[in-house]
Amino acid sequence: MNVGHVLRSKGGEAARVRADDELQTAARLLGSRKTGLALVIDAAGRLLGVISAMDIMRAVGDRGADAAKMPVKAVMTSDVGVCCSQDSVQHALEQMVARRVRHLPVVDDGVVKGVIRLRDAVEFRVGEVEMEAEELRRYIYGAGYR
Repeated sequence: MNVGHVLRSKGGEAARVRADDELQTAARLLGSRKTGLALVIDAAGRLLGVISAMDIMRAVGDRGADAAKMPVKAVMTSDVGVCCSQDSVQHALEQMVARRVRHLPVVDDGVVKGVIRLRDAVEFRVGEVEMEAEELRRYIYGAGYR
C-alpha cells in the first residue's frame, strides 16, 4: 500500500499557517487541532516549510513573551523532506527515520495533499505485517487453500 491510501483512511486536513502569521496564531492552531505540526504555505498553496510545537517552544525559551508576535517564517523549518501519494509507506517511514522527524508532508506535483505521521505509518505497517502473518499461517496449515 502507499501513502495516499493512509491519507485517505485517516481523513482530516493538515493544519496550515502562512509565513507571515504570528507564532501565537500558530500555537493556538496547534493546540486547537491537538497536533504538533503545521504546514507553512504561500498564497498559492505551495509548501514553504513546517512549524512544530518544538519550534515554538524554542522561540519562547529564547525570546520569552516577545516570541508570540514573531512571524512564523522566523522560526519555521524550511528544509523539509516530502513524499508523494504514490510512495510506499515503508519509503515514508525510512525518510522519517533518516530525517529524525515524526511528520512528513505529502506533495503531489507541487500540491500539498496532507501529512503522514509516524504513528499513522507504523500502525499501517503493523496491520500489513499482521495480515501477512495470518496469510502465512493459513498457507502452512492449509486453511482456505483447498
